[in-house]
Amino acid sequence: EILDSHRLFKTAESYLPTALLLQDAPALFAQSPMHLSHDQILQILLQSLDAVSHLHQVGYLHGDLKPQHFRLHHKKCYLIDFEQTALFQQLQPHHSATPHYMAPELFHAEAKSIQSDIYALGIIWLEWLTQQRLREKSYLDWAYLHCQHLKVQLPAQFFMLDALLTGMLHKIKSQRLADIYEIKQRLTEFV
Repeated sequence: EILDSHRLFKTAESYLPTALLLQDAPALFAQSPMHLSHDQILQILLQSLDAVSHLHQVGYLHGDLKPQHFRLHHKKCYLIDFEQTALFQQLQPHHSATPHYMAPELFHAEAKSIQSDIYALGIIWLEWLTQQRLREKSYLDWAYLHCQHLKVQLPAQFFMLDALLTGMLHKIKSQRLADIYEIKQRLTEFV
């Protein structure tokens, strides 16, 4: 067991030279979209997609996306907090995530997937665009909301994103948008 922790430390140590320390990095979703131009909103959404896409392209799921995990550094978006991150080929049935952003299938103990990251990103976008945080009192209430009653209702100025968000937040995983590339394609239609 000591040997395993020593190996783990050595592995983590090998990544330190390439690590990016983001001291006091502002949150990507800090500004209200109500005070931003169409182009600025689109840029923020695309930056969040790029950050998640880069992680997926190297074979990892984040597994616990939240608004505070998207940080800006020199006008580029970076993800932080990789505690729940896993390689695609090492995915196990769901053990933990934040119920606030959990995809419906995770409440049924399915393994995390690209679609569960997409669902969490959809919740982040929904809350940011509406400037209303979803609030539930218990794990069971979150399960009920995500599995049965979540509805996409955007303010009028963002109505053109309604179908896209609905596709990201579909309750049935197989009917959710397939990947970040598909979301980007649909998002760029609004340029």
